[in-house]
Amino acid sequence: MSFKVKVNPTFVGEAKIHVPGEGPKPLKLVFKHKRSEAAAEFYQRAAELSLDVARPISEQYASHLLEIVEGWCDVDMEFSAEAFAELLANYAFAAQAIQEAYFEELAGARRGN
Repeated sequence: MSFKVKVNPTFVGEAKIHVPGEGPKPLKLVFKHKRSEAAAEFYQRAAELSLDVARPISEQYASHLLEIVEGWCDVDMEFSAEAFAELLANYAFAAQAIQEAYFEELAGARRGN
């Protein structure tokens, strides 16, 4: 097949979430595609999240990341905004790992072992 100019609206990517006592575990996520301008704006807004002291940081990250996360695969809970917020509350650096996985997929970056 030839190269497609129009991209798929969603794609699957894998974030490595550190599980205390077990090390990094893969979390397959269904991501929403963003065009380059929107992706850059999304990335910039992430840096401003912790400035909103009125809401817990896991809540802030959950609502922010739900702009790019549509679902997940092979997880013990059905995907929902509440389940996603619980994931972020339970795993301290999950939000960072998810955002990094998203941008690595957009850029085509290769991850090491």
